[in-house]
Amino acid sequence: TLHINPGTRLEFGQNGGLLIYGRLEALGTGQAPIVMKPAVTSWLGVAIVNAHTAEHAPSRMHYMSIEGLRRGSLGPVAKLGGVQFVRSTVEMKHVTLKNLDTDDGINFYKSYFELEDVSLANSADDCIDIDWGWGKFNRVAISGCGGDGIDLNNTLAEIRDVRISAYQDKGISVGEASIATVSDSSLEGGNSGAAIKDLSRLTWGRGMKSANHAHNDIELYVKNATFGK
Repeated sequence: TLHINPGTRLEFGQNGGLLIYGRLEALGTGQAPIVMKPAVTSWLGVAIVNAHTAEHAPSRMHYMSIEGLRRGSLGPVAKLGGVQFVRSTVEMKHVTLKNLDTDDGINFYKSYFELEDVSLANSADDCIDIDWGWGKFNRVAISGCGGDGIDLNNTLAEIRDVRISAYQDKGISVGEASIATVSDSSLEGGNSGAAIKDLSRLTWGRGMKSANHAHNDIELYVKNATFGK
């Protein structure tokens, strides 16, 4: 387990980053947050790999600020996100991410996740991309996505009190047999609001708003017929 103390400030060179084969305990506080940023212009971000444990004890990232990421691989890991989790369990609370010139802002692959009081702004592609994942969103703000706000594939997710705005494609994309619930959330200012496709299911709960889209607020269609029609 890698431990990062409250108040730690890490500045990375252009080819720098953190590749962790195990758990991360980065527990900042409101008075002493943990900061990760480029020393000059950009850096490669964070990848946590194969960190599942028998008890599914999560990597914990609390009261953190992460910014100024660029595309690139960390060693043998072909990174798909500025912050990436592969076969891991993670808890992110009070985390701010911004200016992510990466394929995805956050990428989860075969991982369990819990995001609470997280904000993500200005990602070059999807802000959050999840493949074969399981988890929850609560009080999350997402804006400035070059692709989707949240992209779910083969994923089970509960989305509550999430604000997604200024995305180029879809606010929430639910695909490849994903199952999701969304409530008390808003999707505004993109190509379309929510897209449900390929035998996926989205439960549209109370307190929802989907508006100001170039096309439709809600769409249903087939994209990948492998999963059925």
